[in-house]
Amino acid sequence: MKSGLFFLLFGLISFGTQAQDLFFYPHLAPLLQQKCGSCHRKEGGAPFELLEYKHFAKRKGFIREVVSTGYMPPWTADSHYRSFANEKQLTVTEKDSILRWLDQGGKEGSKPPKKVKNTVSTGISDPADIELGMPEAYVIPGNNKHHYICYKIPYELPGDAYVKAIEFVPGNRSLVHHASYQLLGVAPGVDHFRGPSYYVFSPDSTERIDDARDFSYFGLIDSAGNYPIPVFHSGYLPGSGKQEYPEGIGFALPRRGVLLIRSLHYSPTPLTATDQSKIRLWLADVPVQRPLEFAAFKPRMAGDTIPADSIRTYVINIRTKGDMSLLHINPHMHQLGKSFLAWALTPAGDTIPLVHIPRWDFNWQEFYRFKHLLKIPGGSIIHAEAVYDNSSANPANPNRPPRPMLIETGSMDDTTEMMRLVFLYVPYWAGDEGVCLE
Repeated sequence: MKSGLFFLLFGLISFGTQAQDLFFYPHLAPLLQQKCGSCHRKEGGAPFELLEYKHFAKRKGFIREVVSTGYMPPWTADSHYRSFANEKQLTVTEKDSILRWLDQGGKEGSKPPKKVKNTVSTGISDPADIELGMPEAYVIPGNNKHHYICYKIPYELPGDAYVKAIEFVPGNRSLVHHASYQLLGVAPGVDHFRGPSYYVFSPDSTERIDDARDFSYFGLIDSAGNYPIPVFHSGYLPGSGKQEYPEGIGFALPRRGVLLIRSLHYSPTPLTATDQSKIRLWLADVPVQRPLEFAAFKPRMAGDTIPADSIRTYVINIRTKGDMSLLHINPHMHQLGKSFLAWALTPAGDTIPLVHIPRWDFNWQEFYRFKHLLKIPGGSIIHAEAVYDNSSANPANPNRPPRPMLIETGSMDDTTEMMRLVFLYVPYWAGDEGVCLE
């Protein structure tokens, strides 16, 4: 009798919860702003805003479709293998709540006196301290071809500064596909404002990023032959957003320097268009104690070919030196990518899962942010496996019929293939495991 009564009470409680009326304010706003707002915001990567009720109200049918099918919000990493702080995918409960809210009419509710504060870093909470952008709009040719440029943006500040957050903002959200960029300090005798602002990679070439050529072309080498000093290296990919760092971690921004966008990729367009991309910088009040470091690993082969109608696997095996604490990880492939898996094997024989992308999507990539600083002991083996599908069964294969595809020529052009595993990290300090990145 007792168990039957418990079942009856549990059923009534569950039914009562399901019957609850849901409103955008206060029930859905925090969830939808968190999962949608990182891309769907002003100057974000998506083509329209989804932050306020008015934005959602006119797209209820669209939201029902993309949520019920799982098409949005996009997230390709396997959360069972490694869960990240910036995950966008919806849980079953969250999806049910959104659909139930829509079934009930998608009503607004009572908006609070103050704007609902976003619970994640979306770049909307405060203005940036510095913006470095293209001074004039760049004209993208309407020739239905992929287009690549290298662009120099010089700057000069009153004094040195310290950066605690950075965001690449595409000027043309529909055409900017990805960018690799560096912040560089220049020597006192270098007039970094002189000379050309950009060059265009030759169409259908295998040109690659080359320091000697680029620094010479842009006039960034001093009279003694010294190159500019790199202080930060990162990139923009479809779906990526603002990077924020814990207190004391970041990088020093030299008083005189350049933002050098090493490879800015525009998708094909039949119509002439323009772009004015930029980065936004948030400054720390005190000097950075722990400068960020950047590492990009690739397989030990050069100019290999993925044969037509084949599936090939390439691997990375790198032994680390000192202890490191990871903030972000970014796996990178092009359109033949099928899956990507990475882990670390410690000297003690322990396995540390890093990232798993079971179904690679060239159009949705991310700088995955760990929930806490992740310690990788010195002497660990970083192992990564990337699978490439160069068959006609791969719907993303750019060649019909498939043709042999070069891999790791050093070119950023997506007519060749790449395998990279990127770390953003700092040398390990005791207690880093407790530093939260959420």
